[in-house]
Amino acid sequence: MTNDMIRIGEIKEKHPREMVNIELIEKYSHYARMPIRMPDEQDYTALLRREMLRRMENKKE
Repeated sequence: MTNDMIRIGEIKEKHPREMVNIELIEKYSHYARMPIRMPDEQDYTALLRREMLRRMENKKE
């Protein structure tokens, strides 16, 4: 694994490609529950969602 980190405001988060499935789901759930998100948090949530969808699509093949 590489050390890909994404800055979300003051926090550094792991890149979704580097996460195992349960970690990806937990992180997405955390950000999805937030009532108000900053633009960088919205972008990170979208990145998490795209990675989950990519993995689900690969699983179908």
